[in-house]
Amino acid sequence: VIAGWTGGSRVDVYLDGPAGVGQGIGSTIVGAARPDVAGVMHDPTLAQSGYNLWWSPTDLSAGPHTLYVYSLVDGKWMLQMVPIAGVGNVVNREVGSNNDRDSDSIVVFSDSNPTTAGADAVTS
Repeated sequence: VIAGWTGGSRVDVYLDGPAGVGQGIGSTIVGAARPDVAGVMHDPTLAQSGYNLWWSPTDLSAGPHTLYVYSLVDGKWMLQMVPIAGVGNVVNREVGSNNDRDSDSIVVFSDSNPTTAGADAVTS
């Protein structure tokens, strides 16, 4: 699962290249509960700013990769590039990333700006 939050309405994710170049992973509508974001940002409109995009990397090669996470915010696409590392077909967190969630989540990015897109967990 690629999960995160945004101030936008839709999220599209590509692997190893921008839209039109990278491999399309999928698209999802924003609307999952994120009371943590609303609380930290002191903005109740962000309470439903979360998204979850199901991804099962069955052919991810070993080595560094990049997720291109786009969010549609007020009619404009915003981009956040997220580094990940593949080990065969398994996604491992990048060296130095913070994994403070359950053992199945790999925290690769935590976005503090609600006008950009970001993934804050990739679950293998």
